[in-house]
Amino acid sequence: MRRSTLTGGSEKGPQTGRYDGRFALFLIAPAFFFYTVFLIVPLIGTVVIGFTDWTGISFSTLKFTGLENFIQMAGDEFFWSAFRNSFLFVACCLLVQVGVALLFAIILESGPRFARLFRSIFFVPFVISLVVIGILFNFLLDPTIGIVDILLRSVGLDGPKFGWLGTRTLNVFVVIAVHIWRNFGFTMFLLIAGLQAIPRELQESARLDGATAWQLTTRITVPLLREVLVVASVITSIDAMRVFDLVYTLTGGGPFHSSETVVTYIYQLGLGGARTQHGYATAIALVLVLVIIGMSVLQFTLARAGRGAVSN
Repeated sequence: MRRSTLTGGSEKGPQTGRYDGRFALFLIAPAFFFYTVFLIVPLIGTVVIGFTDWTGISFSTLKFTGLENFIQMAGDEFFWSAFRNSFLFVACCLLVQVGVALLFAIILESGPRFARLFRSIFFVPFVISLVVIGILFNFLLDPTIGIVDILLRSVGLDGPKFGWLGTRTLNVFVVIAVHIWRNFGFTMFLLIAGLQAIPRELQESARLDGATAWQLTTRITVPLLREVLVVASVITSIDAMRVFDLVYTLTGGGPFHSSETVVTYIYQLGLGGARTQHGYATAIALVLVLVIIGMSVLQFTLARAGRGAVSN
């Protein structure tokens, strides 16, 4: 006579499962709604607009042009100049920002005096707004009242004729230097965190075996720090490719587009000109996204191949 109760209990299992599934859908519905409205729909719209000629003001002016924007991009000298500057940003940041940050991280992690003080000093610029940093360095590098030129003149030297930010062959390197100075502390802290995860026993064993400081760094520290280095390199590359605030506040991309980056060029086309070219600017943004994805995949692939080579 208890059988019906057991059977009844077993029959409620699937119903309970369906109820739990509906309840789960009810819980995720709001998040899914906002995810769709604010991410998926704009993403699809961005891809569509990249194939149109649109001023960005009224949808009545939107005209589908196919691949015309991308064909125009191939012959746009300002676009290629902006991309060269962006890749120059990436190369300099990877070599200097990541390379020097690794050196400083190893030195500070070895426990010198005032190591915590130096960590704080290096990290302070990262918490300052990029706009504030741009305004500050505009003042410091001013050719008439800037402290940099005043100090140079006090020792009998002259700054650049058109100023540090007005010389076409120099201004982009000045902006890169300021960018590296601002982000150096963050990269260094990432690497210090990676160094702290390396077991001390390995280094102590290597020292007992007579390993030099150079051998410890090249054969133990750097190989074990490989994954953190890849993450730091990817973050640095993406940050360098999408730099905007600093360039805009320091040079505005000038003079004559000499310090223009891809993101500032997108801004000038989409929002900054008298006649906006929203469709063309969106097409460039799509190319930029693909380039960033490609760079990230390449760096992770090279890191994986290097890890395989080391393990073999």
